[in-house]
Amino acid sequence: MLLRAMCLYVVLAVATARANPSVAMHESYIESEDLTIIVNGEYADFIGKFVFRSAPYAPGYNPKGPGLILLPIWVPAHSDDPNSSIARFLAKFPTEMYAWIKPETRSLVDEVVGLTIKVEDKVLPYNRFSPWKYGSREIPRTWTRQDVLCVIFSEIFDSSSLKDGTKVVLTYRQPLIRTGEKRLLFYVPIFSNLTPEQIMKNRRNYCITVQCPSSEHLRATSELSYCAATSSNQLRILPENERAIEIEIEKADKSTLQTPVSVTPAAEAPLAPPSGAAGL
Repeated sequence: MLLRAMCLYVVLAVATARANPSVAMHESYIESEDLTIIVNGEYADFIGKFVFRSAPYAPGYNPKGPGLILLPIWVPAHSDDPNSSIARFLAKFPTEMYAWIKPETRSLVDEVVGLTIKVEDKVLPYNRFSPWKYGSREIPRTWTRQDVLCVIFSEIFDSSSLKDGTKVVLTYRQPLIRTGEKRLLFYVPIFSNLTPEQIMKNRRNYCITVQCPSSEHLRATSELSYCAATSSNQLRILPENERAIEIEIEKADKSTLQTPVSVTPAAEAPLAPPSGAAGL
């Protein structure tokens, strides 16, 4: 499938594409990102500023070709409240299928994800997406989990105004996953055409900030090589390709506020990982 061929190579990337199953594309990489995730109630608001550059080899480069953006957003695979926007979203859009956003369903999609895409200060309309479940053959298994859907938004657009160093601004909201009384943020960084060594060398360009209200506490539950708690309600994370970031949000109490934290600051992380941490 066209989507499968592209999403395995280019995610959140600006690319040129030719028609037909034999797809040629102009590959790119994220030169820098400024991504802040703000947890608020049952949602997390994402504010991301990305700069893309052409991959050094860039086969089949066609500067006048169309552009393609693929963006994965993760939503719960089920909802206990049949009247919730998530439940209505899941009922309206079956998994493992392409979905077109129609005028009558636009408000529901906006309510769930509220996505805005800006390419070089121009708002890019989007009209299609596809929800993939855990175990789907269309996406790598590392991109989701059993209680989460990976919803990939894809849009082709006129790239005549693009240049090397394209700036893309993304804002959207992502529903949190409920695990009993706790809420979970699930996010998978995906880097095309970047080695772990390049990310580490330029780590100041890639750090992610996650924060929540001071009345709550953040706790990383997935294995992360570099994660710094700048306070009980803020984390700084150096992302690694396809290594899931899972963070629990819970009510803060005196024990969580006073617990000392021993971490390696992401932006200051040494080239070798701390003892006991997985290497990049």
